[in-house]
Amino acid sequence: MKYIITESQYKTLIEQKVSKKELFQELIDEKLEYIYGFCDRTLPSENYSGDVGFGSCDVIDIIDKIVVDEVSMMSSARTDMSGKLYDVTPSIYVKLTINLHSASKIYDFDDLVYDLKHMIRKSTGIMVVFDYRINNTFRD
Repeated sequence: MKYIITESQYKTLIEQKVSKKELFQELIDEKLEYIYGFCDRTLPSENYSGDVGFGSCDVIDIIDKIVVDEVSMMSSARTDMSGKLYDVTPSIYVKLTINLHSASKIYDFDDLVYDLKHMIRKSTGIMVVFDYRINNTFRD
C-alpha cells in the first residue's frame, strides 16, 4: 500500500476527524512492522524494496514502540541572490518518543530514524523532519 499526500490533501485530512498524530502514528507503525519483517527475515524477498539499512536491524529488537508526540506543518521560503523567490517547500515536523528496553547505555537510533524518514518521504511525497527522544523502560 502506498500513501501519497499532496498539500491540499493534507489540509483536507486535517479537516477530517483523523488527527495528524493518528495518521503519522499509523504510518510509523506500518513502517516499523516492515523493518521488523525485513530484519527477522519473515518479509518475502519480493516485497523488499532496498530501503532498510543494517543499522536499523541492530536496534530494532530493543524497541517496544515509537510514539508520535507532535506533528506540525512547516514550510520554507528562500530567495536567490537577486531576490527572486524559490518555490516554497512544505514539510512536516514530527516529534517522536522511542520507547525501548535495554540494559545498554549506548543508543544510536539515527540509522533507524533515517530509514523511517525516507520510507515516509517515498510513500507520501512530503519532506519529513524527525526530532526524537529516548525513553528506556529497562529496570535493574
